[in-house]
Amino acid sequence: MKIPDFTSIYYIPKPMEYLKYMILMGILLIGSSATLPTDLVSAPTVDSLDKSPCILVNDAYDVGEEIYYDIYYKAAFVWIKAGRVTFKITDLGDAYKIVAKGTTLPFYDKFYTVRDHYETHIDKETLLPSYFVRDINEGDYQMYDRIEFDHKTRTAHTTRRHRDKETVMQGDYDDCVQDMLSILYYVRSLEMDDYEVGDRIPIHVFHENRTYDLGINYTGYDSRKKIKGKGRVEAFEIRPDLIKNYIISDDHNMSIWVGDDENKIPLEIQAKLTVGQMRAVLSDVKGLRHESKYEWIEE
Repeated sequence: MKIPDFTSIYYIPKPMEYLKYMILMGILLIGSSATLPTDLVSAPTVDSLDKSPCILVNDAYDVGEEIYYDIYYKAAFVWIKAGRVTFKITDLGDAYKIVAKGTTLPFYDKFYTVRDHYETHIDKETLLPSYFVRDINEGDYQMYDRIEFDHKTRTAHTTRRHRDKETVMQGDYDDCVQDMLSILYYVRSLEMDDYEVGDRIPIHVFHENRTYDLGINYTGYDSRKKIKGKGRVEAFEIRPDLIKNYIISDDHNMSIWVGDDENKIPLEIQAKLTVGQMRAVLSDVKGLRHESKYEWIEE
């Protein structure tokens, strides 16, 4: 029996599957993306706002920004810190180069080492990705994916290397698409003041040589959201469409709280898994485009 996973290739026996999953969740879902197994149907269709995913203006991030998160897993009643995720933006002239790295903590390296590298190049004017890399190094497993987007012909060229085998694929898409990393910065470019609680914002993600039509659900505003290790702050909550698999048990079991200021940085993610819970918490930021206006309320 094939067990689906959003890496779409392999299965790691418990408990290490959860460690791998948490690191990947930290990278792929901090930005409100979604798990994307190729052999499952896309998320259920829901009425969406008639807003084009191609028309965006970035006023939230810029070259020099660095964001750091700690990844926790809750076993029984205890939260255990298991890994870290970092996001960094550098300049490529007409494009932003964005690199996300996920790593296990030194203690867990003794049992299972994760060193994952994700990279996207986003055009500064259109905010569409032109290049995406996924370089996975997890234990004895290695896999490399590269996607080159041609938005004039709406064609994506994918090169994959796995187990000494290289595969080249070509896929077409009908609308503006994002990759698994650029979706983070797409979401940060949205103006949440344009939406109301209950609205669903459509997203198109290209992955595994096909397009997934997903969405972000705006679920509310919290004037005193508690962020682990920080205090309380004003934030809005969004929930991405998810696809059920052997770790995810519900279509909307993930909540993401985004700071209510001009930087629109995700502050915390919480996700319920089939066994336990996962949490990604902002630990540090550098080089923000705007001075942070968060007014942390101490406990």
